[in-house]
Amino acid sequence: MDRALQQRWIAAESLLRRAADGDTRRGVEQLRALSREAVTGTHSEAERVAVSLLRAEGIEGWVANYEVRAGDSIMAIADVAFVAVRLAIELDGRAWHVDADQFQRDRRRQNALVKAGWTVLRYTWRDLTEEPDRVIAEIRHTLRILRLDCAL
Repeated sequence: MDRALQQRWIAAESLLRRAADGDTRRGVEQLRALSREAVTGTHSEAERVAVSLLRAEGIEGWVANYEVRAGDSIMAIADVAFVAVRLAIELDGRAWHVDADQFQRDRRRQNALVKAGWTVLRYTWRDLTEEPDRVIAEIRHTLRILRLDCAL
C-alpha cells in the first residue's frame, strides 16, 4: 500500500472508498485500518510513526508530504514540513531507500531544499522507534531557532 501511495498509483481517499464498500474477504479489515491511516497524508509506516510522535507531543504547524515548488514545478516533497519556518523532516525507511537510485535522488532533493532556504532534518526508523525523545527534542530545538530567526 505504501509503495502504491508513494508512486501515486492510487490516492489515499480512493483506497479508503474501496475498502469501505462492505467487502468481507480475508484481509479487507486490515486494508480498511491501513487506509484510514493513509488518509492522514502519510505514505509510509515511518511517516505514520513520526506524525504520531508529533501529535502526542502537541507539536503543530506541520503538513505531511508537502510539495515544495519552484515556480510551476515540484522541487521536492518533504515527508513532514513546517512550512512557516521552512523546516523539512525527511524519514529514511529501509523499504524506500534500498535502491541506490532512490538514495541518490533523495540526496539531490535535500540539496535542492537547502539551496531554496529550507532546513532539513533526517531520521531513520531506528531513530523514531528507539530514540523518539531525542528526535522530538531536536525538532523542538530546531523549531525554536527557526522561529527566532523569522522574528528578526
